[in-house]
Amino acid sequence: MKKLMIVFVVMLSILKVTDVAASGTELMSAYSLRISAIVDGQDYEWEYDSPRKYEFEKGSQVMKGNEAKEQVEAIVTLLQISENQSIDEYVDNMKAEYPRLSKLDIRYMNEDGQLFTWVWNEE
Repeated sequence: MKKLMIVFVVMLSILKVTDVAASGTELMSAYSLRISAIVDGQDYEWEYDSPRKYEFEKGSQVMKGNEAKEQVEAIVTLLQISENQSIDEYVDNMKAEYPRLSKLDIRYMNEDGQLFTWVWNEE
């Protein structure tokens, strides 16, 4: 869990900082981030809760700590989380790494408690 959180923070710091991007600083003060996906029939979940709680799930396998942090940071870097980004942009970014994506659900709560939700299902 700690390892995933560290990866998540590192990935967030790598993100291009804009006024609405989920940069490392913003994420650390953000309340939570939840990303779930179905890829080739396999369920994936990446989770972050402020201040340093990370969790990654692939099917029935659950990681917490630093291992999970690495996974969360990697997905945040891949997706380039931003409050103004469209679901189509997220899907395109995700498909670069997971071409057999069939579902994507992103829920991000910023430091002000505003919830942003993006949902996509393959038709």
